[in-house]
Amino acid sequence: MSARIVNNKDVIIGSLIFLGGVVVSVILGISLIIPLALGYMCYAFIAKERGYSQKQIGSMTFKGAKESVVVVSMLLLIGAVSAAWRASGTIAIFVHYGLNLISPGMFLLLAFLICCAFSYALGSCFGTAGTIGIILITLAKAGDVSVVMTAGAVLSGGYFGDRCSPVSASASLTAFVTKTNLYDNVRMMFKTMGVPFAITTAMYGVLSFTHPLAEIDPAMDNLMVSGYHLSPVLLLPVVVMLALPLLKVNIKITALISIGLSIILAVGIQGESLTAVLKSLFFGYAPADDALAGIFAGGGMMSMINICGIVLIACSYSGIINGTGMFKDVAYMMGRACRKIGRVYMTFLTGTVFSGMFCSCSAAIIMSNMVLGQAYESTGGDKQELAIDIENTVELTATWVPWSAACMASFSAMAVPGTAIFFSFYVFILPIHYLISKSHKALHGDRLFVSQSA
Repeated sequence: MSARIVNNKDVIIGSLIFLGGVVVSVILGISLIIPLALGYMCYAFIAKERGYSQKQIGSMTFKGAKESVVVVSMLLLIGAVSAAWRASGTIAIFVHYGLNLISPGMFLLLAFLICCAFSYALGSCFGTAGTIGIILITLAKAGDVSVVMTAGAVLSGGYFGDRCSPVSASASLTAFVTKTNLYDNVRMMFKTMGVPFAITTAMYGVLSFTHPLAEIDPAMDNLMVSGYHLSPVLLLPVVVMLALPLLKVNIKITALISIGLSIILAVGIQGESLTAVLKSLFFGYAPADDALAGIFAGGGMMSMINICGIVLIACSYSGIINGTGMFKDVAYMMGRACRKIGRVYMTFLTGTVFSGMFCSCSAAIIMSNMVLGQAYESTGGDKQELAIDIENTVELTATWVPWSAACMASFSAMAVPGTAIFFSFYVFILPIHYLISKSHKALHGDRLFVSQSA
């Protein structure tokens, strides 16, 4: 038996207990916070058995948890932005304009493009699927277009923004765990998406031509018009969110300004009470009209509690793991694997495995960085490369795991079968293109795309 395995039996056993907890939580439908807490206890116990005092373990835990404060605060702000935009009518005006852009002969293509714009502004695939996605599915049913194809177009468009929007929770999380600059990452993500985006657009264009919409039901747009006082001024919170970061304004300050504008619009134009709007920032927006509630209810800081808990606990035990070096042999083996098959391929493989294990893209991002960070540095890579590799593989391949929440939550919101993933072209094309492109460019010495060690 390998000496590395013998010396790390405790880590292996602890990790197996942790993974067992994950499996049980998936079967029983329990929050991942519980197995993550179990994982923390396992690694804390291992540290104790290896001679670390409770004070040292507490210090390492606090150090790890402290690092999560930045991303947790951003996640809570994103939840508040979502609720504020729902209350102000900002999302409703987006939907209104989107519906009026739709042409029957280009339905699936426009569904994809509209969801791209919507998700980039909102930063969430689930938020996109749970709002305009529901409307597009309704239109597809009325117009005799496959709801499976439509849901695939929605998920593709949703992951356009979920991956590269400055207000995306996953983009913020990736930048945080890899200790890279969010806006540098966003620029590089746009640089690597051109060809996949063009191919995806062409494919939905062909599907639109072969599967045109029979008719457009005006009922949904009428619902927007009757339920909200619509005006172009309602787009201001989105304009602020997109424009201020270009002027180097801090993303948190930008989010607070957008929330402030949304509150003013909700009270001044939509007639909402200030108390109700402020309450929605924490608990989510709840329209009085049941028809509107089915589409626009949600958001709020509380909607982010689960992912915040995941980040907080994962960072807490990552502090123990990093402080004790108990994964150093794992990092060594990962380094050898990176030299053999390439860094990006290891990120692709480990990220997909972690997505299957944790059923969570967020947990997969955290764990991929944890086991591959040192391996990248030891094989000639850097944190920036790891961040982009994660965004172009882990973020999207999480949807490839049938039981992962990455796509099933969106499909559940739209009430469509999981087979819709086969029409979600973007989440397949971008990672595959990136893997091929990076390997090819590595042969020509492009350091941004180096996949093998120097």
